[in-house]
Amino acid sequence: MKYLLLTFAIILSLAVQATPQTTDSSKPLPAVGELLDKYFQAAGSGVRQGYMTRVAKGEWENITRGVRHPIEIYAKVPDKRVEILDAPENRGFTGRGYDGAAGWSMNMTETGLRQLEGVELAVMQRESYFYWHTQLDHGYRRLQVTRREKIAGREAYVVDALPESGNPEKLYFDAETGLLSRRDVVYGTTPVQHYYEDYRDVDGIKLPFRIRSEGPVRLLTTLTEIKHGVPIDDSKFKSPRD
Repeated sequence: MKYLLLTFAIILSLAVQATPQTTDSSKPLPAVGELLDKYFQAAGSGVRQGYMTRVAKGEWENITRGVRHPIEIYAKVPDKRVEILDAPENRGFTGRGYDGAAGWSMNMTETGLRQLEGVELAVMQRESYFYWHTQLDHGYRRLQVTRREKIAGREAYVVDALPESGNPEKLYFDAETGLLSRRDVVYGTTPVQHYYEDYRDVDGIKLPFRIRSEGPVRLLTTLTEIKHGVPIDDSKFKSPRD
């Protein structure tokens, strides 16, 4: 199986970005603690049940290029992650991962193996945190609810999120469900919008099975299964030259 960069700079998805719509600004905004509490309750308490690994499988589609391939994503406590793409046109090892200390990337658009540094490494570290989807306050030093916005006809609360390192982000929480529906990230100077959809319960945790993205490259990841407790050797996350 060959590996391809699923750069979170443009990882995940096809996105149809909805135009913001006006909402009733006279209603008071919830405190960020209240918003996060609702999110944690909606996301489920399974995160506290001792799961140490997660394996997801499905299909990755590059809408811009018109190609699609099987994808596997491996994650392990506390912050190991690697994405694997079975792309027949690749030659040799390609992929993207974080082993808990170092981040690396190699794919057919790059020249050889590339070690992640600076802001790019900081983003990879944050997104590799095993409990990211259920502990969204991890890795941010300031969160502030700033406004309401309608996305695809649904009201959402917008949170300005300042990471410990890296560019500011925006998190959008669905006002009705409390779940994270969108995340705006700037990779270098490139803005990308990630949309999280089709949440399903997996061992007491609600996780998105469809992730869309709008950026220089439009991507769609559609997962067919997510499993916890699958044995994963640490070598899975190492750079291919380690």
